[in-house]
Amino acid sequence: MNNPLILLERSKKTVFTTKELAILWGEQNIQTLKSKVNYYVKRGKIIHIRKGLYAKNEHYNQHELAASIFVPSYISFETILQQNGINFQYYETIFVAGIRSAAVAIQKQKILFHKMKKNILYNTNGLIHKETYTEASTERAVLDLLYLNKLEHLDNPRGVDWNKCEELTPLYNNQQLIKRLKILRKQFAE
Repeated sequence: MNNPLILLERSKKTVFTTKELAILWGEQNIQTLKSKVNYYVKRGKIIHIRKGLYAKNEHYNQHELAASIFVPSYISFETILQQNGINFQYYETIFVAGIRSAAVAIQKQKILFHKMKKNILYNTNGLIHKETYTEASTERAVLDLLYLNKLEHLDNPRGVDWNKCEELTPLYNNQQLIKRLKILRKQFAE
C-alpha cells in the first residue's frame, strides 16, 4: 500500500475534494477516509480549506481552488479577459461559470460564481483544459459575458477572434446573444 502523503505529493493537483482524496488513496470506507483526512489535517500535512476541500500546502493554485468548489465549473468572464490582456481593469475576485450563483470568500480570495445553463456548462467548445482545472478561451469568456448581458467594455478588442466567437454562438442557443455580438463586432470594426 502506498503512503497517502506520497500519493498526494506526486499529484499535479494542489487542491482536492474529499471524493478526489478517496479515489487517490483508494479508500472506499467513508469513516476510514474521514479519519485519515482528520489525522493529516491535525498534523499539518494537509490543509483544510473549507468543508470538503483540502490543499497540499498554503501555496495552492487559486484558479484550481475556485474550479473545485462547485463542480462542474470553469474560470471565465472578467478573470479570463484580464488574464489575456483584453481588459486592463484589475480584479482580485476570480469569476467562475458554475452550476449555481454564489459569492465565496476563502481566506482573502473572493470567488464569484455565475450560474450557467447545464447545456452551456457541459459543452467543452471554447474551453481550455489545464492540468488541474478548466478555463474559458478569450472568445468563450466574451460570449459568457454577453450571454449574461454583463459585458461593459473591452480595452483591447483586437485580442478577440470575432470569427471564433461566431462559431461558438450555437452552444448558447440564444438570439439576444447573437444580436449583442453583432453590435459589439460593429462597434469594434476597423
